[in-house]
Amino acid sequence: MKVLLIQLYSGTECEPVYPIGLSYLAAALSSHEVKILDQNLCAGDPFLETEKMISVFPPEVIGISIRNIHIYSLEKGYFNPDKPLRRTIDTIKKISDKIIIAAGGPGFSMFPVHFMRNEPGLNFGVFLEGEESFPELLENLDSPEKVKGVYRRDKDEVLYSGRDEPPDFAALPIPHRDLINPQKYKGEYAIGVQSKRGCMLNCIYCAYLFLSGKTLRLRPAEKVADEIENLINNYGISEFTFVDHVFNIPKAHAEEICNEIIKRGLQIRWSAWFNEKFMDENFVALAIKAGCSFFEFSPDGYSNRSLKWLKKNIQTKDIINTFRLLRRKKQIKIGYNFMLGIPGQNIFSLLRQAIFFLKLKVFLGNRLKLLTFNKLGIDPNTDLEKIALSEGVITPGTDLFKPTFYEVGIIGRIKKHRGFTSVLKLLKTKTFAKSAKSDGP
Repeated sequence: MKVLLIQLYSGTECEPVYPIGLSYLAAALSSHEVKILDQNLCAGDPFLETEKMISVFPPEVIGISIRNIHIYSLEKGYFNPDKPLRRTIDTIKKISDKIIIAAGGPGFSMFPVHFMRNEPGLNFGVFLEGEESFPELLENLDSPEKVKGVYRRDKDEVLYSGRDEPPDFAALPIPHRDLINPQKYKGEYAIGVQSKRGCMLNCIYCAYLFLSGKTLRLRPAEKVADEIENLINNYGISEFTFVDHVFNIPKAHAEEICNEIIKRGLQIRWSAWFNEKFMDENFVALAIKAGCSFFEFSPDGYSNRSLKWLKKNIQTKDIINTFRLLRRKKQIKIGYNFMLGIPGQNIFSLLRQAIFFLKLKVFLGNRLKLLTFNKLGIDPNTDLEKIALSEGVITPGTDLFKPTFYEVGIIGRIKKHRGFTSVLKLLKTKTFAKSAKSDGP
């Protein structure tokens, strides 16, 4: 069967990111003839390029990956994925109404009913990770109700076959990167490598627990290193990012990967998201020796009261200790993400937080690669959604597909205190909406 996998256009606000999820999916479709099109790489009109691809490679089935929700830019506001999805479906239907269309990806899995109801051209929706369910669906197109993890349409009704167990991530083959050359992605750290799926943390705003589960599914260090070697030897790629939700949980697994990279003598540069709780001198030295050049953190809050409200596993001292540890490492860069509108802060904690931001700027200088302040977005299937419902911030009928934020109390305080906003201006930061980072299929 001919299958075309499309990474949906994300607008001009984002640098193209390699579709690692579709590459994993392509590897799982080894018995089919598969091609991948990333609309974000198209030099001209992405929908015209889609039409050309279908004309050259007429598929029987097209899978569309929706990666991001709530992409934001200061110039254009929020980018709605409904629009490129509809144009893509219209383009396909214009060529042939016999092509079966399925949607998937982390963005789809956050709002599956929304997409199925709003896009009548979708025949199916693949919920969560699709390496097992999508190939099974292709074998059962006439009886999709047999396949777990699939949304389908029955006249005006959207039906769901029920959630299935996630695939064994350790057993999946190396992603099939031959179908779309990583060298086409020019952004720094635009190439992803995944060493695990799942997250053990309990952050109240995060959809990752829903998307990939609380149980960690680890990929053996040898397989991770094999994939890195494949990037180096076959594509000349020596710079990438680990797209794990958190790289150093569990710490032992991260150490195994670093040691395997060092043992093989791989000359690489990489970035990852780290948790402050599991940072120490020995681990930092090991990660740097293995090629880590950019340490990213998302403490989100700063005061202990705010961190506790967010259900973070860290305290203020962990943030400070990690900063002190890393600021002495001159060969690396560091990034931080914080949230605005978090309960548990007063003018004194805001002042301490502002002082910390100034220290970042003064002591790190141009090594402070990233410092962002995001609004606290309310996503479905999170503890924050439950809190917002209980407090009347949202109602059961609130459409969370539209950007919706938890802004109780603290935003007003920030606006009243010009000193804090002056610090933000001094740091030249921008506020971005949270979007799905996961690259799972």
